Amino acid sequence: MLGYERLAVSRISRGLVDIKSFHDTIDVADLLVRLAQIVRSRRHSGGLRPVQWEILRYLSHANRISRCPGFLALYLGTTRGTVSQTLITLEKKGLITRERNAFDGRGTLLNLTAKGRRTAASDPLQELRTVTESMTGGAALGEGLRDLLGQMQKLGDLKPFGVCRDCGHFHQEAEADRDHFCDTLNEPVSEEDTHLICLEFNPEAT
Repeated sequence: MLGYERLAVSRISRGLVDIKSFHDTIDVADLLVRLAQIVRSRRHSGGLRPVQWEILRYLSHANRISRCPGFLALYLGTTRGTVSQTLITLEKKGLITRERNAFDGRGTLLNLTAKGRRTAASDPLQELRTVTESMTGGAALGEGLRDLLGQMQKLGDLKPFGVCRDCGHFHQEAEADRDHFCDTLNEPVSEEDTHLICLEFNPEAT
């Protein structure tokens, strides 16, 4: 029996979890696994492998300081070696470029080329986005999944991921014609950047 299963059984035996609620939770978990299988089957498209699509997707949604190989590996939950080999392939396909990271002066920043942006726009997961956006309660579903992801990251002691505007370092500017502000970077943040993934994300920062 796995650790989380032992914990669940222990909590049920002590009356801390209602058995019906436990079965409902298992059903939701099964549904998430099944959905992941369906999504995975659609990721082979456009002559790209799933991990290549994941990298293009990440680079499309990460801010300028977060488009580095190391953080990309953390986000994907894989090794730097795997990411490095995949980046070489994407570079040969003309989908990405590399440049020196002006933020720290040492590392590498990854950017999508025009071809890379066009390819990312044909993301095979767009079908899933269309379905969820058309669902009644789609917004509530998204909020629930974000909360679930955050809790699972805490349980696994994993680095949390999120967009700028949901971070504790973010300060929203009330006036529409002025930029917002990031305490960590100590610089203004445009409205567009507030919707992008940031490596400094910390929902509990004060």
